[in-house]
Amino acid sequence: MKIQLQSIARSKNDDGAREEVFAAHVTIADGLQGDRSDLLGGGEVAVLSKESWVKVCHETGQERPWLDHGSSLLIKGFEFLPTDLGKRLQIGEAEFEIHREMSPHDKLEDQAPELFRSLQMGFRGGVQGATQRQYPVRG
Repeated sequence: MKIQLQSIARSKNDDGAREEVFAAHVTIADGLQGDRSDLLGGGEVAVLSKESWVKVCHETGQERPWLDHGSSLLIKGFEFLPTDLGKRLQIGEAEFEIHREMSPHDKLEDQAPELFRSLQMGFRGGVQGATQRQYPVRG
């Protein structure tokens, strides 16, 4: 199955509000350029599976926009598992090494606690990964 990039989001302000963008660059030092997210370490990018997000929203009865999660990239065609740690993830031209499971944004815990808890089971909340070089990404 081929992984497709569905959307790109970044936080431009300290308030954590996310905006979707058409294209961006991923770098070793900054991760997704222009993203001011406090969820990640330097150079890391958060990736969420659309399939996992839709399942969790449906299971909890809380339909919410994926931007509430706090990740930078929304992909389609792949769901993460604990066995994916250390593997490389190819999204278009960009390649990331999966470092850890992603924890959703704390604001989501306050707004939708059941959804937040459900995302923390079995890597359904996505992963954090880092790149070894600069790549363009386009949604």
